[in-house]
Amino acid sequence: MKYFDFRRYAMLLRLDLVGQWRKNAIVMGGLFMACFAIMLSKLTYHSAIADNYVYHANDHAVAVTVFVFIGILWTLCLAKSASMLMAHTRSKQQFIAHFTLPATTGEKFAARLTYLVLGQTAGFALCFAAADLLQGLLFCSMHDVPMFFTPFLLRYIGDFFTENSAADVTLTLLMGLYGHAAYTLGAALFRRWPFVLTTFCNWLLGLLFISGCFYIAHAYLSTETRITLTMWQEVSKIGAIVVYSAVCATFYTLSYFLYRRRQLA
Repeated sequence: MKYFDFRRYAMLLRLDLVGQWRKNAIVMGGLFMACFAIMLSKLTYHSAIADNYVYHANDHAVAVTVFVFIGILWTLCLAKSASMLMAHTRSKQQFIAHFTLPATTGEKFAARLTYLVLGQTAGFALCFAAADLLQGLLFCSMHDVPMFFTPFLLRYIGDFFTENSAADVTLTLLMGLYGHAAYTLGAALFRRWPFVLTTFCNWLLGLLFISGCFYIAHAYLSTETRITLTMWQEVSKIGAIVVYSAVCATFYTLSYFLYRRRQLA
């Protein structure tokens, strides 16, 4: 048997999607309602100033406020989905059914990660777009001026990639990838309460990491070396990129080995 076959991988993805369609529908319904509720705050804000409403004077501030809460919601959804790596093997019947499928462990792990990452991201984007369309039509019926958040989001994403340096963009993406890798490892490591325990471990490691960075920076910059602050920032960014890349690769590798060696409780 080939170690990785795309047909078996696609069948595993289809099995996750079809086998959990009811749960997926409930989750997407909840995400849609959450996105729509966040966007309704914009309608409440504009209703209070409807008498002297000026469209271009308030759209940017409202969009930023909405995107902050949408970003928090999306981060929580990705962390929660990553911590559900082993959620489909909790019972004895589910465990036996999953690990006796005619596919390799690598295909099962890759399919599960794809379903949890790309599937949840696509589902969240669909819920966001549907909620944006509904609130835009509702707002247009109330004020005769449509306002959709999707163009703002696309513009902000484009500005992020064009106005920041390659090091800043890479570091930001790696920080997000680290969070997902950490919750994936927590899901493979903790049998119970993986989301809560991983969050606590991340909080503790974050405190230790920040304390260590401040200590090293203070000790290094307090010496009589002739290094400018700009050079120090660039060196620290490159070092952070290397560290985050190594940590992410290590976390995903450990997650795979723990997934492969998972035993029935």
